[in-house]
Amino acid sequence: MEARATNEAPSAAVKRGFSDVALVENGVGFTKGDIFIPPPLMSAHDIETGDVVSGIALLNFNRKRDTWGWKAVSVAEVQRASATR
Repeated sequence: MEARATNEAPSAAVKRGFSDVALVENGVGFTKGDIFIPPPLMSAHDIETGDVVSGIALLNFNRKRDTWGWKAVSVAEVQRASATR
């Protein structure tokens, strides 16, 4: 088996859009739907608990937990939970 470039769009099995409420702890974020939001995206978009985050996630293997999960690779929009920020 070999990998090669393609013009085909990735299937929903490996790439999906999301829009969900963020939960943040120690600079690490997850959505309520369990999509991991890495620290660089968290700080770049100033994401806090309760914000609704929309973006693109890719299927990702977590070596620490030896499991598959979803990881945000881009953030398109953040709707603030609080208008006082």
